[in-house]
Order: sequence, then structure tokens, then C-alpha cells
Amino acid sequence: MNKGIIFYVSKNGATKKSAEIISGILNQHYSIEITLEDSIFFDKNRDYSNYDYIFIGFGVKMGKWYNKGTKILKFFEKYKKSHQKFIIFISSGRIGYALLEKDQEKYDKAFSKFLLEKLLKFPNLTPIIAKNAFGGIYIKKSLNLWNKDRVETWSHEIGKQLNP
Repeated sequence: MNKGIIFYVSKNGATKKSAEIISGILNQHYSIEITLEDSIFFDKNRDYSNYDYIFIGFGVKMGKWYNKGTKILKFFEKYKKSHQKFIIFISSGRIGYALLEKDQEKYDKAFSKFLLEKLLKFPNLTPIIAKNAFGGIYIKKSLNLWNKDRVETWSHEIGKQLNP
């Protein structure tokens, strides 16, 4: 059985909800044993070699990744095992606005800026076999730009890719 772990960094809940959905779908529908772990429990001294898939999900605030997500990426860039594959996802208000407005150009620009360009800083974190961006939640504005259906659809796509 394939095993994976999802680390998530979530300030307002969007990334946590995404991680829970991804975990549930992969466990239930694709027989991939997923461990769900809040990044506050990440331990650089722990042995993660028994995981085939490392998911790392975190939020973006004011154009910056949450620090704990960056630390986890740096760790796995240095200590990954040859059999491990990476799946990265983010939650972002700007992504959420672009999706809400159905503005592909805005989405592509935000996806590139907040995910693709930032991942270039981790050239040894390979292979990254999938990446995606979901909307975020603004607590102060009482605005939820997160979309459950989008996360579920992507989770099934990942499941089919990992367990054809």
C-alpha cells in the first residue's frame, strides 16, 4: 500500500480543510494511506522515509508563504529519499478572487507568482508531481474564497495519478 503524509500550515482554516479533504478522498477511494499532520508537529529529527508521497500545503498572506511551510520544503529538499514524490498546494485570497471572477489571466499570474516562482527556490525538491492553488479565507473580512468542489476534484485527479 502506498503511504503519504500531508503537512499543512493553516491560519484561517482553508489549507486545513483542503488537507482534510485530500486525505479523506485518497484514503477512501484510492487506498493510499494518508497521515494528516498540522505543521506545528513537524519534527526534523523524525524519520519520514516510510512515506512515498509528501504533501505540503500552506497559505499565502500578502504574497508570502507561511514560514513553517518554507521550513518543511527546505527540510525535504535536503533530506528526501529517492522514492519520495512531492505534491504542493497553497491557499490564497488572490487565487480565490481570480477563481470567483473566472479570470484565467489573473489566476495564471497569481499561480505563477505565489507558487511556481517560489518553488524555483527549491531546485532539489524533486520530483514535484502535482501542484495546485485554492482560494483562501479572510477572517477579518468574513470572506470565504475557498471552494470545496475544486479541492475534491483535484483530490480525485491526484488519486488517479498515484493509484491508476
